[in-house]
Amino acid sequence: MIMRNKIKIATLLAVIGLVTACEQYELPVIGEPSQGDADFSKLIVVGNSVGAGYMNGALYVAGQNNSYPALIAAKMAETGGGSFNQPSLASTAENGCFNPSGGCTLGRLYLKLVNGSPAPTPKVPGNLEALAPYAGDKAALNNFCVPGLTIQTALLPQTGGPAASNPFFNPYYARFASNPGTSTVIGDAAAAMASGGTFFLYSLGSNDVLGYATGGASNPALLTSEAAFSAALTAGVNALLTANPNANGAIANIPDVTDLPFFNTVPFAPIPLSAAQVTALNTNFAGYNGILAALIANKAALQISDALAQSWPAGQ
Repeated sequence: MIMRNKIKIATLLAVIGLVTACEQYELPVIGEPSQGDADFSKLIVVGNSVGAGYMNGALYVAGQNNSYPALIAAKMAETGGGSFNQPSLASTAENGCFNPSGGCTLGRLYLKLVNGSPAPTPKVPGNLEALAPYAGDKAALNNFCVPGLTIQTALLPQTGGPAASNPFFNPYYARFASNPGTSTVIGDAAAAMASGGTFFLYSLGSNDVLGYATGGASNPALLTSEAAFSAALTAGVNALLTANPNANGAIANIPDVTDLPFFNTVPFAPIPLSAAQVTALNTNFAGYNGILAALIANKAALQISDALAQSWPAGQ
């Protein structure tokens, strides 16, 4: 009974200390959001996969609803921004389309234990609705971001069709192109700018280097030349500014591809430790490693895969 009272007293003192600390802390003053000199009443966005909401290897409803243009537009709405219309997918496209060329039988990727090891695995089934033509008002769209779009294909009418014998065909643009096979992504966005657009975001170019980089920089044909890149960038931005010379906008830089997770691993010994600290850690983890060693010794009976066992410290 005495021990319980001591615990209650200690807990009460801790709560009092926490409350006291909270009372002494001064919360920062957060100013009201302001649009400054910009006019956000009609935002137009041109971009690629990230802007479209493409995630986990597919375009699907949840990803599209959380695209960065939609999030930015929501904040702009607090300072006079207007509605923001995306080429929304059908509500049934919950898994999206991981393999357009295969008929969308597979959907977005998720981590799943396969033979005892986590691996990216497609959802089944995929949703053909992810490629279905957009049924809304194409003239009212604000988001012209297309998965897989490059800075040059944004200017090509072939991006919207035809599908046969066309290396530039992109089904994600074809589904909402104003005139598939004739219109272009930049042309559609410029038309939206001319129809009352006040602010634009332009973020293209990462796909012009990403395939080259992820391929080990071994195929120069995958890399857009500096001259072609500069010409396409100038043409795209000029088209938007010409459509409405009074509009403002922002152009996003291409991030350093080596900052992407694909090109990063956890370095060896990232946290410097002294010899004493290493000894203490090894001592504390001895019991944990012993349990892993016992599991590995009985991996057949416990149906633990060799790959998973090798990933444990005791399996090294």
